[in-house]
Amino acid sequence: MKGERSALKANEQFTNYLSAYSIRPSLVPPLLHNMNRAFDNHNDNACEQQKALDVKLLEMDKKIEELEEDYYVAVPYSASGDYSQRILY
Repeated sequence: MKGERSALKANEQFTNYLSAYSIRPSLVPPLLHNMNRAFDNHNDNACEQQKALDVKLLEMDKKIEELEEDYYVAVPYSASGDYSQRILY
C-alpha cells in the first residue's frame, strides 16, 4: 500500500532526524552521574531553604501571638464580674 510505504518513509526520516540529537551510549553513564550530582545539589539547597523558611515562620507566628496578646482586653461578660471572656480589639 502506498500509505503504508509513505508512513514507513516518514518514520525513517524522523528517526534519522532524531539520531542527530541522540547521546552515544558510552556517554550515558557520565551524563547520568552529572545529572544526579546536579539534582542532589539542588535538593540540598532546597532543603536548607525550607529549614530557613520554617524558622522564619515560627518567628512570625510568635510575633503574631505576642501582638494578639497585647491587644486582648479582659471584659466582664456577666453581672458577677467574671473576666474570663476576652475580646480582641
